[in-house]
Amino acid sequence: MGTAAGSNTLAATVGNVGTTFAATGTAGAAATMIITQGNDQTGPLTGPLPTDPTVRVTDQLGNGVSGVSVSFTPRSGEGTVSNPTVVTDANGDAAVQWTPGRNGSNFMDVVAGGFATQFFSIRSNANYNIELRFVTAATMPQKQALGEAGGDGMTEFGGKLGAVEVSSSALPKSCGGLCSEQVRDTFVDDLLVWVVFASIDGPGGDLAQAGTCLIRSTGSLPIVGGMQFDTADLPPSSGSLEDITLHEMGHVIGFGAGIWNAVNLNLFLNPSCTIVAGACTPDLPGADTHFTGANANARWVSVGGGGWIPPTSATSAVPLENSQGGPGTRDSHWRESTLVNELMTGFITSGPTGTNLFSVVTMGLFQDLGYTSIGYGSADAYSLATDGNSTGLRAGPTVTIELKDDVIDIPIGMVDPSGRVVRYIAR
Repeated sequence: MGTAAGSNTLAATVGNVGTTFAATGTAGAAATMIITQGNDQTGPLTGPLPTDPTVRVTDQLGNGVSGVSVSFTPRSGEGTVSNPTVVTDANGDAAVQWTPGRNGSNFMDVVAGGFATQFFSIRSNANYNIELRFVTAATMPQKQALGEAGGDGMTEFGGKLGAVEVSSSALPKSCGGLCSEQVRDTFVDDLLVWVVFASIDGPGGDLAQAGTCLIRSTGSLPIVGGMQFDTADLPPSSGSLEDITLHEMGHVIGFGAGIWNAVNLNLFLNPSCTIVAGACTPDLPGADTHFTGANANARWVSVGGGGWIPPTSATSAVPLENSQGGPGTRDSHWRESTLVNELMTGFITSGPTGTNLFSVVTMGLFQDLGYTSIGYGSADAYSLATDGNSTGLRAGPTVTIELKDDVIDIPIGMVDPSGRVVRYIAR
């Protein structure tokens, strides 16, 4: 018989006389289990995920095997399912409703006979929802790090921005190769982030890249962004990986010269690098580059920045990177020589999670951009040194990882409430 389960026929003829035999092929023993839907999704704090996690058990020829018991077990504290044991149907499928239990990363183990797999989801903040979509395959540690960045790490600020259905005409010109046809006719609430794990430029080059692709025409806050991580350079340390993903998420949601120019709020002055064709033209290293937002500056004073002696005037705070790195580093990060182990400098301190500090200064910056719900109380404890020039306060080990040019230089599309791109803004 053929390799597909179901009806088979055999015709026997002698001259013009014939007969037909019928037989039914049935699936063989279970040989594999695959995920068919419901993986890598984001769901709200209340209720189950929008798509039921589903697996299919098949024989060695790919036929669905019915009657197999499949157990669905969320990890401790990571949710509940509608039925912990489901028997596969005629197609070999078994599905459950899953309500994740915690903000950020959630995992569920699935076992059927001698086969096992895992589902991953992110339980989102009801106040500000970040949906991650994986363009390429990712390891479980990589997914977990991104889940923490998109869930736990971003729950303390935001405010509902309103959903946007990006129309078929809203095709971004570029977002590091991430936002192409995939963003057409997409419903976004509040932010969609495309994620790629692939080679960027080989070992020793750019560690990661991120940027905003589309922003709202009202308020100018992001709708769609992208992050790409160089698999040749990612650190093995889960702590450093989580800090790197949180840092890149910060760029997607608005930390960088590109979006500061787009919102037209004069939020930073005296750029050290004007980008022309990917190069600094003019190139003014050492310029008095600084962020002018009132909330970031107030928090700068609160962590000891009031005693800092700026290079030219008493108003030159908060200092932005003006000398280290190239076009994707300068002007788009806090100044490493001053803020040192703050999360949003152009360098990541290698060590356990929390070595790179998410300070109230960075939270103030996001308030200056227009995010309305800022949980300052959840910021990491952070202070600046009190000597005359301030060298920052570095906690833990002093080995640093240079992020290189991690802010993508792309035009940002401005989208109106109907989902149409009305114009593009260059950095």
